[in-house]
Amino acid sequence: MKTTLKRFAAFCFLAGATLCPAKTITVNTVNNTTPGPNETNLVQAINLLQDGDTIAFNIPGTGPFYLVAPPGGYPPITNINNVTIDGYTQPGSSPNTNPILASNNANIKIVLDGRNGQFTSFPDDIPGFGTDESAALFVLGSTNFWVKGICFLGSWDAVNSTTAQYAVAFGGDVSSDYGHVSGCRVG
Repeated sequence: MKTTLKRFAAFCFLAGATLCPAKTITVNTVNNTTPGPNETNLVQAINLLQDGDTIAFNIPGTGPFYLVAPPGGYPPITNINNVTIDGYTQPGSSPNTNPILASNNANIKIVLDGRNGQFTSFPDDIPGFGTDESAALFVLGSTNFWVKGICFLGSWDAVNSTTAQYAVAFGGDVSSDYGHVSGCRVG
């Protein structure tokens, strides 16, 4: 009986792993509001994310590619683990190969452009964040999230602004442990 239960448990584990394998979702347009047929934008890619997935980029042209933030900002990335958003997958992109004290030779082609002020605002019920804070990418209750090779642009006015704006924010009741931001430019 124990052997049968162990075999059944192993079968269920392997069946679950094969039925829901991690996937790569490829963004192939800068149009974040009305993508055409056979186009996937970053908003759609974030909404399709499941545990273990990677968002890659393959936008036609030479770039850089400015992905203007959609109205209300990008959807929050919530309760999804082991996710990567990899700007270096865009053809022509490359990470810095120079040592830390040498000039940076990275070639970043993907730009999340929030200069229109469309950031994801935090609702009232998120511990650690106020309603006067917002982010280009908001990660809530997700572990081992990694974003790399992305340029974040915003428009923050230190004199007149009442909202704090972040490139990437991690938070929530459930901890967003092991968040990684590497090889990105923030400006």
